[in-house]
Amino acid sequence: MDGRKILKTLTKMKMLQNDNVLEVGGFSMIPLLVAGDFIRIVQQKTYKTGDIVVCVDERNEQARLVVHRVISVLKKDGEKVYIIKGDNAIAAEYIESEFCLGKVVEINNRNGKKIIVNTPSEKDKEIVSLSREVWKLYKKTGDPTVAFSSQPHMKIYDMAPDYLKDYVFAAQKEMIKRGAELVQGLPPSPPDPKFEFSKDFYSLLALHRVMNVLDHYVTEGSGRYGKHIKLSKARNLTLARRRFKKACEIAEAFEKEGIKHLIFKGLASSYFIYGDPNIRECDDVDFLILPEDVQRSHEILRKLGYAYHDERGFYWTEKPEERYHTHIQPYIHETDHNTVELHTAIFTKEVYTESVLENRKKISINGQSLYVLSDIDAILCQLFVTAVDDYAASNMTYEMDPNIFFQLKFRNYLDVALMAVKYSHFQQEEVIEAAMKYDLNFHIFFAADFTCRVFEDAPFTEWLKLLRDKLIYNEQLEKSMYFLPVGIQDCLQSPFKMKMNGRALCNLRDGYTLSSGWRRAQQEIAKGNFIKINHREAFSFSSQGITGIIKQITNGAIVHIEINLENQPNEFILVFKTLLKNKYKCPGDKAYDVRFMYVNKSEGYYRNGKIMQNAYMPMDELSEAVLNYVYTLGKKSKFKLYIDKKCTFCNEVKSNKTEVTYRFDKNIILTKNEQNFMVFSSIFIEISDCKFKNETIVTPNSEEILKFSFD
Repeated sequence: MDGRKILKTLTKMKMLQNDNVLEVGGFSMIPLLVAGDFIRIVQQKTYKTGDIVVCVDERNEQARLVVHRVISVLKKDGEKVYIIKGDNAIAAEYIESEFCLGKVVEINNRNGKKIIVNTPSEKDKEIVSLSREVWKLYKKTGDPTVAFSSQPHMKIYDMAPDYLKDYVFAAQKEMIKRGAELVQGLPPSPPDPKFEFSKDFYSLLALHRVMNVLDHYVTEGSGRYGKHIKLSKARNLTLARRRFKKACEIAEAFEKEGIKHLIFKGLASSYFIYGDPNIRECDDVDFLILPEDVQRSHEILRKLGYAYHDERGFYWTEKPEERYHTHIQPYIHETDHNTVELHTAIFTKEVYTESVLENRKKISINGQSLYVLSDIDAILCQLFVTAVDDYAASNMTYEMDPNIFFQLKFRNYLDVALMAVKYSHFQQEEVIEAAMKYDLNFHIFFAADFTCRVFEDAPFTEWLKLLRDKLIYNEQLEKSMYFLPVGIQDCLQSPFKMKMNGRALCNLRDGYTLSSGWRRAQQEIAKGNFIKINHREAFSFSSQGITGIIKQITNGAIVHIEINLENQPNEFILVFKTLLKNKYKCPGDKAYDVRFMYVNKSEGYYRNGKIMQNAYMPMDELSEAVLNYVYTLGKKSKFKLYIDKKCTFCNEVKSNKTEVTYRFDKNIILTKNEQNFMVFSSIFIEISDCKFKNETIVTPNSEEILKFSFD
């Protein structure tokens, strides 16, 4: 008997005992069904599109019970197959009729309200239509963020019942009020008699990782959940003490082997903010190390009993596995399951790691010496993590947090507010100066601004407001630039509209960077700091064995680049970028026209190509985009690299140069306010085994401003 059949049998037995009533878990049917609701189901011979059904599904060889809506009905070998999907999900499941246990006919929510379900109504049919669009979008893009943030998905959430919205707003308001009391050091105020401390509010506190610090403020009025709060805090503290002990063991081992390191986030933030490394909830211990120490650190962790873990169980590799750039796959201890993460950077790039480690400070906790960030770097780290966690890296979804627009990060806003009060003796200019060194102005602006918004500009956010306002002044930010494309007001006011997500922040950052870039370029132009090219004149540049000539022609400009191959690596990309006309106006739009030449000396060929690039795309992403373009054209096919149309370069023939010419139309060169300026940059990217290795700017400056004088 397989797992699905076993679960089907057990569920039917439970239904017989409970008069066909089941409790809902999970969030895939938000806003109609919320975890903790009870549903009554009736078995039927067949189900219609729009019906909400209880089914037995299988994922990763594990049987599971789902309550989803039928969005389509198919026939296979004469038997009906139902395609079902949660209203708050992006993917659909195919379920055979034998594993459909019944149709939902009644809902009893946690507020005691009974809802009779008569599907399929016209509203149900509309939801089915929208759900199909979401599913198609997900299948087409493979991107969950795009699917979740799509217009069809938003329409579903606008259908949420008022009682659910009311409770969501009340829970959000209550949690923020208690956090504000903690920041100000005030005693807990009496609970709002209109607010009910429910299972969902307890889950909300746990989800946002604030149970430990807000327990004193929420215990009164918590009723039967008070004991759960105490038990949760006790469990969290026990795990935190074990985590601290393990962190000390690793730190001692690193110190013994001469590996320069420090601990940040997690227990370090807890120490900085609360004076106790155990009070702030976290999941792991984060170590910052130099890139060259990754292999040695990997081997040390192995000796201490750490390994990787996935569905296969614990396993070990000779070389560390990369989770993403600057972050190694998390290690888990094989017996106590403590998690450790190694980072080679905190502030976006590894180039800053050496400086951060040089500024580290040594502290003593319970007689144990540990290295942590300096005070100023700790402030920047908390602001940066707050921005990145909620906006730049996370794929925020309703499934993660159906109640409010944060994912699981109210703790971060609370941390920022507490840190701002504790370190208010620092001048904002000092923080901004340090942020400029690490290129963090944009991130800390958002963290400061949104923390002020969360706490509605309470008096204790005064230091953050000053920091935010000085950043606006220093960076000359236009007001429109710090409203996210998705609408911050929608995010703050409606739990069922689009949440903040990484794509939104990246798009906004691109728009901000471009806007700032244009502003600075126009300032340089106003000063006369540009290269003027008249008809028949030329501008040349040379660096790293690469020579380029830019000339004006009647219909635009022409760029001729010559590369000396003798001292170049086996595989490299030369990129020539021009800033496109009017693209700076649209955050997230493709901002650069990128012409490139890809050369593979060992295999004996090259490619010319053109792609569109977002502003300031990291070089590793750009090189990956170029390689993807090359591969789609047939990387493995046999062809030759032509040099000067006279000879070919291949494994048997050695030649020392290659050339490429690019043409740019006049209407592309004309830029803001129809002035005849073109801002360009040329970059040499070295790759090895199809991976980014390093980059070199080959123009005299990273961005040259050219003025063309057309007739």
